[in-house]
Amino acid sequence: MALFAWISRQDAQSALIGAGIIAASQAAIIALFLVEPKMGAREPLLLLIGSLSAAFGAVVNYWFGSSSSSARKDELLANSAPVDQTAASVTQTTSTTVTEPK
Repeated sequence: MALFAWISRQDAQSALIGAGIIAASQAAIIALFLVEPKMGAREPLLLLIGSLSAAFGAVVNYWFGSSSSSARKDELLANSAPVDQTAASVTQTTSTTVTEPK
């Protein structure tokens, strides 16, 4: 367990659930090719594979999509130093020169 000490409990649970969904979807797809389903079991099996495929997409989006990026952003913000409000409120004025076409 010391090898994975840096993983939080929630991340470990999410990883375990995600691995289970991935394993179940892969097993169902492989079983569809290797075993001929009985006449009445084909449609429920295809519905199961469709549901597992959608869950597989959700797992990939969670770990590699916006949820992962959002969690990383929250971690960076929590670990960042606070901004000095007096220095941040100072504004700089700039001048703009406009030239008229001849």
